[in-house]
Amino acid sequence: MQKLKSLLFILLTFSFVAQAGVGLSQTRIIIEEATNSASITARNEDNKAYLVASFITQQLDSKTPSEGLFVITPSIFKLAPNQRNIIKIKAISHKFPKDRESMYYFHSRNVPESDQADGMKIGLESVIKIFYRPANLSMNQDDAFKNIKIIKNTNGVRLINNSPYYINLAGLSVNNKAIKLNKQNNVIAPLAEMNYTTQFKVGAVKWAVINDLGGYNEYHGTVE
Repeated sequence: MQKLKSLLFILLTFSFVAQAGVGLSQTRIIIEEATNSASITARNEDNKAYLVASFITQQLDSKTPSEGLFVITPSIFKLAPNQRNIIKIKAISHKFPKDRESMYYFHSRNVPESDQADGMKIGLESVIKIFYRPANLSMNQDDAFKNIKIIKNTNGVRLINNSPYYINLAGLSVNNKAIKLNKQNNVIAPLAEMNYTTQFKVGAVKWAVINDLGGYNEYHGTVE
């Protein structure tokens, strides 16, 4: 069932993105220290060619590429109609922390082929998370996801992540009342915490965490 959820999530996401022209084959990139590299496929579902440019930033809204951390090959290329191309990402820095994951953002900027009759072209951009994962972390990922500590505070609940992994929430509820998530509060960094406002400070908690496949795992607990 869990694998089915992951596969369905990936297929739906890819289909949605591809409708805009160039789609990416996955919703996140994981670079393991053992290989220091990963790849992703760009696929052009349109009937016109696109110029595809890729870069990596440290912040979601940044347009300044991170230097000295990764090499993207190819970083820019032309993608013909109904064709695909593999993009390879290699980690080249020795400055990544060894005791926890690091998170960055992979940008794929796609500009349609110029046609004088169409006038000015506006490029589209897809942005997904990229994680660098050191070897020999202190626990496995599933233990990290299910062992989130949840305590009550003045305005609701606090989620504490004592693990070396990023916790990317897909859903959170207390006593079956959903808590609104957004890009400011849906990711809890390693060894960090996040506060969530809710009128319910005791009772059953359910949370869903996005996994490496782009699907999600569900967990249950109680407010301490």
